Amino acid sequence: MADEENEQNATSLSFRLTVTKRDPVLKLLHPVTGLEPLSWSDDQRLSVCTSRSLSFAELHCNINGCSPEMTLNRSCVPAPLKPCTLLVRKAKWDYVTK
Repeated sequence: MADEENEQNATSLSFRLTVTKRDPVLKLLHPVTGLEPLSWSDDQRLSVCTSRSLSFAELHCNINGCSPEMTLNRSCVPAPLKPCTLLVRKAKWDYVTK
């Protein structure tokens, strides 16, 4: 019985799982907002909607180099300071009904 416990302890010690906290790779200046704030496109672009901007991240692979390095290009479009409004008016012409 002691031999079985030693075997179980030896096998459990051979497998070690280490959990580490990683910082996000893509740090944003403002908090994420919206119903669907993250969107990934087929052309390897990630768009993130924040409270003050719309950020884009594009993933590029280096096909000319000998190492599989990837580059992340970032761009940001600031949101306008004033809210956008859409004016809706009646049409200038009247529809003829029969």
